[in-house]
Amino acid sequence: MKSEQLLQTSMEIMKHYYDNDIEMALSHFHSDILWVGPMQGQMIRSKDALVDTFRQDVNTMTFNLFDMRGQVVHSTPKQCDVLLTYMVDSFYPDKSVIRVDQRIFFSWVPEKIVHDDGSVTNEPRMRLCLISNAMPSDNRDSIYPNHFVDTNLAKYYVTDGERRHFDVKGKHAESLYFDASEVIYIESRRPGSIIHTNSDEYECSETVSALHKKLGDSFVRCHTCYLVNPLYIRAVHRFNLTLQNGVSLPVPEKKYTKIKSEIAKLLKNTN
Repeated sequence: MKSEQLLQTSMEIMKHYYDNDIEMALSHFHSDILWVGPMQGQMIRSKDALVDTFRQDVNTMTFNLFDMRGQVVHSTPKQCDVLLTYMVDSFYPDKSVIRVDQRIFFSWVPEKIVHDDGSVTNEPRMRLCLISNAMPSDNRDSIYPNHFVDTNLAKYYVTDGERRHFDVKGKHAESLYFDASEVIYIESRRPGSIIHTNSDEYECSETVSALHKKLGDSFVRCHTCYLVNPLYIRAVHRFNLTLQNGVSLPVPEKKYTKIKSEIAKLLKNTN
């Protein structure tokens, strides 16, 4: 594989990408690419899933890319790893501008491509794309960000140590991360489940039973098909319960008394 050529191609891809032209990137994705974005939960596997995600996204921002540097990290006849670093300004519709120091890692491998005329060639394709944004640093630190708490950005990272977080496998095998307190209820949807949160709902490949084991006693299994966060329960009836958002979930007649008692106990322990 021609490493210097792939380095230049990688840089051109990012220039086009931040000019809101994603077609060059899409055309160079491997069919089984793993794309890891800079935001939480952005892990997408396969070209089809990634292309579908890009096609559905509505971008209202423009960008300014500068200070790009690139290097070939590793190169063999069957693999070429490239690292790019650059600064990028994101211009939002409200006129605000966010600047980040971004790094992106491409791993190129050959893939067999079948052309329209039936011929087959090996073409370099991106098998891995890993994007990260550098945290603000302090010149007193070398390896560990011991003084990160002194930066203006630190307040956005502060979290309550008592809050519980968990991760699940998404529909396309991506990793999804949740704050348990923001999950309203979880619904069985074969072969996996749907996680309903304050802001959206997410398809998950894991079953309600598997998620119940992860969440332990903090959620109530009010029905075979449902897990509910007791903090969002407004009323318990015979034989259903009503959530604060108006959704009604069933409660089996034979388990009504037990589930009602379990909910009351959990709510008492949270006060």
